[in-house]
Amino acid sequence: MRDEELLQLIEKIAKGYEYEEVQTIIEETHQGTKKRIVRTKKYQPASLQAAQYLMTKNKKVIAEEDIDKLIEENMKLLEADDKWKL
Repeated sequence: MRDEELLQLIEKIAKGYEYEEVQTIIEETHQGTKKRIVRTKKYQPASLQAAQYLMTKNKKVIAEEDIDKLIEENMKLLEADDKWKL
């Protein structure tokens, strides 16, 4: 992972984000196997430590107009990569 991508993920964590948790439940019934998918939307609150890291270590300040764009881009990256799903 490149440093730029890592900083973008830290920015997302610093601001908080929503994600969807997916559970697959397999049940045995008299008629056979039944598969059920349960989706739950969750919210990861903003992290003060991530914000502090961005401000002190990298001296990086995010412009207000770029915040929404960064959040959307990072959400797409996280949704596309299974290892980042929580």
